[in-house]
This record gives sequence, structure tokens and C-alpha cells, in this order.
Amino acid sequence: MLNVNSAATVGIVLDPSKKNTTCILKKPICANLGDRITISRRIGDRFRLIGYGILK
Repeated sequence: MLNVNSAATVGIVLDPSKKNTTCILKKPICANLGDRITISRRIGDRFRLIGYGILK
């Protein structure tokens, strides 16, 4: 799951790399370049924060 500001969407990671990660989102998100994105993963029955990134 990706969160940008107050919007949340689920996606599939295509290219996981340390510098740049490419995702396909189920719902589009409107955001500005440079916004922070939080990355969560489902563990058990809830989402846990695993990291953040900056939109390029």
C-alpha cells in the first residue's frame, strides 16, 4: 500500500531496487513531484510501515 498525503492506494511492485522502484497502482494518485510516499506491507491482518520514498 502507498500513502501520499491523505490518499491511499494498493499496487504491485515491478522493479524493486534500492534507488528507484517502479509500481503499478490500482487507483491513480494525484501528487506533486517531491512529495513523500509511505510504503506499507500487509503483515497478518494489518498494514505495517516498512519505509518511505520521494516521488520523482
